[in-house]
Amino acid sequence: MVWPVFLVAACYLLLIRWVYAGWKGTKEVLSHVADPLPGVSILIPVRNEEDNILTCLQSIKDNDYPKDKYEILLIDDHSTDSTVLKAIDCSISNLKIISLPANKTGKKAAISEGLSMAGFDFVLCTDGDCRAGSQWIKSHASNYYDSRKYLNTATVLPETDGSILADFQWMDFAMTMAVTSCGISRDLFFLANGANMSYKPSVAAGLKDSRDQEYASGDDIFLVQAMAGKFSGSIGFIKDKQALVTTKAEKSWADFLRQRTRWATKSLMTSDLYVKTIQAFVFFVNLLLVIILVAGIAKPSDFGIYALCFIVLKAAADYFMLRALAGYYGHSGVLRSFFPAFFIYTGYILYAGTMALFPSEYQWKGRQVK
Repeated sequence: MVWPVFLVAACYLLLIRWVYAGWKGTKEVLSHVADPLPGVSILIPVRNEEDNILTCLQSIKDNDYPKDKYEILLIDDHSTDSTVLKAIDCSISNLKIISLPANKTGKKAAISEGLSMAGFDFVLCTDGDCRAGSQWIKSHASNYYDSRKYLNTATVLPETDGSILADFQWMDFAMTMAVTSCGISRDLFFLANGANMSYKPSVAAGLKDSRDQEYASGDDIFLVQAMAGKFSGSIGFIKDKQALVTTKAEKSWADFLRQRTRWATKSLMTSDLYVKTIQAFVFFVNLLLVIILVAGIAKPSDFGIYALCFIVLKAAADYFMLRALAGYYGHSGVLRSFFPAFFIYTGYILYAGTMALFPSEYQWKGRQVK
């Protein structure tokens, strides 16, 4: 049992080192003033975001970008609260509010509706619970004239309030962003977050995935992988702190699990062997951690030292990666929750993996979704 356990630990250390090198090697892209400035259609699909929509729209309004060079398309997915009324009260001149027809529902339908009404051939997407920095539009627009990149994604991180739950979500997001940038920078595998993504609809038109209608979520994953499959080298990751988008952290563990149940379906969407291999290996490592920990507790004289060594090696690898990410983004304070988050993460990975293998209906913003 000894050598297999330490072999798995060694492979995990190498994986984290490989991800770190890929993230570190992603070239930092500094925003600049493009000449001429491209027109940008900002798509915000929303449903029941009355608590967040004002902050979202105000952050975009405050962007350092000419108002006549961008439009905001707020596509309402049959909200049952005051989301639309609050958006109207913003009195933003270049804001257009679009209501989905009664026969259309869901984020994919909202994005499709927004694309059909976009006035510019360059779209930038975010969500109604997000906040954009003042250089967000400019950062994406700076990459518009890069003829090699048809789609760019950038970092999304949750806000933190000092709680273990919020810190845990920040670390989980940050690690996901590192894996995303690693895959894209190495041109090996492709992930994206639809809350911070820009692309050219004229290029994306006609790119369809046969699985697209099977899932309520995953518009970002389907698009980035379809585009990467057809156009080699066409995906970019904007490593620019000014392109950062923040989102609201879930307020309770129940809300967090509901959110991640929805996200878990995305795990099965990818057809990329690299992504599937990484997901499967991380799941196996965390499953092994639980097994060896239980064995160590049951028979400490036989397995205690191995359980301790395995936990220390994995924790050291995770801490090394997260410390680098937290330092880069100026959020080193989240590391105060590292040790409880380390064990919570193990349970979360096993839960998410199970939900991905056995998907079911879930509740999302007052709607039952498959």
